[in-house]
Amino acid sequence: MIYADAASTTRLSQTALEKAFPFLRDSFGNPSSRHSLGVAAKRALEEARALIAESIGAEPEEIVFTSGASEANAWIISNVGGGKTDAETRRVGVGRVVASAIEHPSVRKMCEALKRRNVGVEYLPVDRDGIVSVDALKTTLAAARKGNVNLSTIMFANNEIGAIQPIEEIGALLRTFDVPFHTDATQAVGHIPLDVRNLNVDFLTASAHKFNGPKGMGFLFCRRGVAVLPILEGGGQERGLRAGTENVAGAVATAYALAENVANLAETTVKTRRITTEIVERLQTALPQGAFTVVGDEARRLPGTINLVFKDVRGDALVQILDLKGVCASTGSACSSGKTEPSPTALALGFSPEAAKSSVRLSFDRDNSPSDAAVVAEALAFAYRKITAAQRRQR
Repeated sequence: MIYADAASTTRLSQTALEKAFPFLRDSFGNPSSRHSLGVAAKRALEEARALIAESIGAEPEEIVFTSGASEANAWIISNVGGGKTDAETRRVGVGRVVASAIEHPSVRKMCEALKRRNVGVEYLPVDRDGIVSVDALKTTLAAARKGNVNLSTIMFANNEIGAIQPIEEIGALLRTFDVPFHTDATQAVGHIPLDVRNLNVDFLTASAHKFNGPKGMGFLFCRRGVAVLPILEGGGQERGLRAGTENVAGAVATAYALAENVANLAETTVKTRRITTEIVERLQTALPQGAFTVVGDEARRLPGTINLVFKDVRGDALVQILDLKGVCASTGSACSSGKTEPSPTALALGFSPEAAKSSVRLSFDRDNSPSDAAVVAEALAFAYRKITAAQRRQR
């Protein structure tokens, strides 16, 4: 089996497993307890926090553990004030949120929920490569009444097409308008270099299972000095922002998985870029001209992610045959790929509803081998020829 769905989830790294295991058995103390087992657990938790902070250029106190990016995204977006501290901007129905048109469902659906509560939400268009226009954002901010935009949320890298946004430039612009900035960096963290100090972001969210960590774990970067309301009241865990006994084993696994991915980033980037590039080259030779379109600009795309839109062939049909051939792939976001509706991301890029249903996403990480490219390309070409041959017979 060849796994070509790393954007959906990744294998837990051996290092992360080994580092976390003691905290599932022998070192099982509660970090809030004052006896030796509790102190050891607390120390491990804070060491994990520091390791994550080091991996993204943050301070340890700026890292809050969560169950994943979906929780953290909902947390920040539901704070309508987006970091503003006065009570008026936190009141429902006040202000606006500016997002991109290709956000992950965990962001988009929270924005829609805000609209139902009379909070204004504006979606910025993207170009054919899936990149947000900084000029369009500037126009939107300039047209808004000063202080009326309470949050801008723009994902770092898209989960379906891999498009990387100009986050640093966007953040610098938002700073000039004094607008808090949140980025869903789920697909970026551990896969491309990033340093929160250079990004001008106030909030950054990530999920551990996207970078060879455990499912059900993630973190929120909350820039020092920016206020945010607690997501859970109760105990004083996570600086009073998220009550509940901490998942020490999960935090440790998350930290070591991320550090390991960052340490191997240069090597992984070269390998995964080679795989995606070779797949396209092989398909261009194996299939008729015009049989597929590569979505996005390679220079502004995650190295291990590629989205292909096939002519007159459904993506879900291709994925089914790929699975039978031993290749795991998807038609897009794992959070919505089971649905038959066209992808909102593909529609935002200007594809027709039918073309939006004809895409296949291939995504690779450091566990993949360069030799995977030939096998995946051959399986995909086989699937395409099989489906189109069946279509011709039916005519």
